[in-house]
This record gives sequence, C-alpha cells and structure tokens, in this order.
Amino acid sequence: SAEQRDRMMDNIEKVIMTRLYKTVFCPDSSDDEQKDLVMQRRIRALHWVTSEMLRVPIDEERLQIKDNILSAVTAIIELDSKRAPQDKLACISKCSKHIFTAIQASAQKPATADDFLSCLIYVVLKANPPRLQSNIQYIIRFCHPNRLMMGEAGYCFTNLCCTVTFIEKLNAESLNLTYEEFDQYMQGKKGRARRIP
Repeated sequence: SAEQRDRMMDNIEKVIMTRLYKTVFCPDSSDDEQKDLVMQRRIRALHWVTSEMLRVPIDEERLQIKDNILSAVTAIIELDSKRAPQDKLACISKCSKHIFTAIQASAQKPATADDFLSCLIYVVLKANPPRLQSNIQYIIRFCHPNRLMMGEAGYCFTNLCCTVTFIEKLNAESLNLTYEEFDQYMQGKKGRARRIP
C-alpha cells in the first residue's frame, strides 16, 4: 500500500542518512559553518529582545505556559543531536506543538499564523540553537521534498526558515523602537527591556 511504501522509504532514508551523516552534514564545500557563526553572534547580540517587543501573545508568568516555552526551547536545541532529516523535522514539529499549546493556554483561543511566527522567533532567540543554519541546509538538501512542501512538518519548517530570515533582518522598525534605542540596545548601553505592565 502507499502507506507501507512511505514507511519503507522513511526507514531507508533514515538508515542511509544516519550512516552518511558525518560526511554530508556541513560539508567543507559549503559555507554552512560560517553562516552558523554569524547567526549565533546575531542571536547573542539580540539577547535583550523581550516577548513584548515581538508582540508574543503569551503570559510567561503562568507556570504551565512557561513550561511549554521551555519545552519548545529544548525541542529546537535537540534538532542538532538528530541525524536523519525526518528526526530533525520531528524536533521542529515538537517545538511548534509546545508553542501552539502555550498560545492557546494564554489567549484561550486558537493561535493565528502571526501569533505562531512571533512566538517561534522568541523561542529561537531564547534557545540560540547550535548550528541552526547547517541543520536547515541539511534538511533542505536531504529530506524528501514532499515532506517539506506539505503537512504539519512542512508548515513548521517553512516558519523556521522565515524566523531565521526575520532574525537576520531584524531592526528598530521590527520592534517598534527608535533607531537610537535599537542602537543603544545593540551596543549594550541599555539593559534588557523591562516588562510592560
């Protein structure tokens, strides 16, 4: 059946990619490692960004929601420890489920696409996942294209790619700050922004 065939292809993909992982992940011929370093530095420089600045619709004061955000951070960090593309995608989906749960518990209504994206950006900034660019490129290169273009995993992966682009281009306007305020935060002249009451 089609279901059995898909399962078999998943297993074959998993075995092959697990064995080839050290050879094909972040190859010398790519600039993945350089992009990883740039992204890590960028996220470190943005340590002061708060959930309020990103308009994240969650209430981190509540323990259940805080736990869900922490679980989302853990799931996105685990991405680097997996070898098969579908296992890496599973980490992204797991992270996303925790985010949706946190938003729903805060707002008492289903999350919108904008709510989810802003929350995913916040989680990635909190986590600063290791080798994020390399992991994204690995998934793009070796995951079955159908899996990236449809379904839950595809949606979550697309949002992660959008998150990376947003973080790379994040500026004063993105956070409703003046250019002076943004520069002060980036230069460390201003501390982490206070919570808005």
